[in-house]
Amino acid sequence: MELKWLYREQQDAVNRVKGTNDVGEATLFGANSGSSRYQRYTLSWMATYNNQHVEFNVSHATNTTSREQFDGEPRSFNGDGDAFLDFSYDDNELVFLRSDHYDIAGSTNKANYYLVTRHDMELEKQDFNRPVIANLSWGGQWDNWTLSAYARYNGGQDAIYATSKTQSIKEASNICDGCAPNRREYPVYRIEKRPAFWLLNTSVKYTVAVANNYQITLSFEAENILNKRTYQISPYNTGIELGRRFWLGANINY
Repeated sequence: MELKWLYREQQDAVNRVKGTNDVGEATLFGANSGSSRYQRYTLSWMATYNNQHVEFNVSHATNTTSREQFDGEPRSFNGDGDAFLDFSYDDNELVFLRSDHYDIAGSTNKANYYLVTRHDMELEKQDFNRPVIANLSWGGQWDNWTLSAYARYNGGQDAIYATSKTQSIKEASNICDGCAPNRREYPVYRIEKRPAFWLLNTSVKYTVAVANNYQITLSFEAENILNKRTYQISPYNTGIELGRRFWLGANINY
């Protein structure tokens, strides 16, 4: 049995800071004021019993990134509380991040849209995409037979999904008297809970000698026996996840 704790701390990391250049234009430049902290806990156990063995491990990781590494708010607000686009950022890098609040019945009662840079969105992914993962495997051999089974549990986690929708924001608070500011559209991403799931695989092999120095191994493998989704496809996109799968094999060894 083994219990591990891994702690990694990063200091003086390269980050982006908003400022102005020599002619007063808004720009982003590099600095060394970023930091992050990573922790991982792992419990492992392995045992062997004559012709059988079993292994188990469970792990959980956390990651925290300092606010200094985030680009920060890309919008400006006027006295009325209206938000307008801040031109300190590359226009192609901005996205809206949607976070929903739910009532007691589980229905969405408020949707909040935050304008962020793609850089900040990737940092958000690093901070909360850390599910609890557990693995259990077993194997044994009896005469010509070899059997094995593997189970994996992937806990629920927050995830950021791309959607096909867009959200708009005004370019500026005012341009001229009587002028209406243009609006710009940015893609919307959503923060949602990715459900937990189980994966169960098994394998059966039979080996027989057919001649001098020749062996034939017949195998049967079953993957994702429970036919569970792994949620690799976003709920807002189309795609295919492989379900229950069976494989038959024959190998000749000499």
